Amino acid sequence: MIMSRVFLLIGLYFLTLFQLGFWSHLAIDGVWPNLVLLAVLLVALSSKNKGLIWLAALWGGFLLDIFYYHQIGLAILTFIILISLLSLSRRFFALEGMMGTLIYLTVFSLAYEPVRYIISFIFTSSPVLSFDLFFLVAQTVYHLVLVLIFWLILPVKFRRIFSA
Repeated sequence: MIMSRVFLLIGLYFLTLFQLGFWSHLAIDGVWPNLVLLAVLLVALSSKNKGLIWLAALWGGFLLDIFYYHQIGLAILTFIILISLLSLSRRFFALEGMMGTLIYLTVFSLAYEPVRYIISFIFTSSPVLSFDLFFLVAQTVYHLVLVLIFWLILPVKFRRIFSA
């Protein structure tokens, strides 16, 4: 239990550094994946441990706030809202398997930027963030392609992790 939490904290830290330090240079038409968002969503979809899910949301949001957004609480609150909505939606819509995972990833990848924009608008009354439809769709497609590639190269015994 403690080992999984330590692995999660260290993993999200390195994912954040990888995303901001390396992956941003591989942007395709100005779009790169949000690896921390992807990791938090995959943890939320694959884990039954609520504490681990909330830890991923809080730590991932904190890391993005410190290293990227420079507004403490913005990504944390966005992740908390998204994880709450994901938990609520999973009670009403039982989407199983890899297709269910891809549907949830699509919906919540598309929802991330608008939710973050609304939170920024509420707390600053003049959002410094902007989003466009092309960026949202392109980033979501990027996320789905990464998950599919990762799923295909994993050994069969680990594939169940990504099958909600």
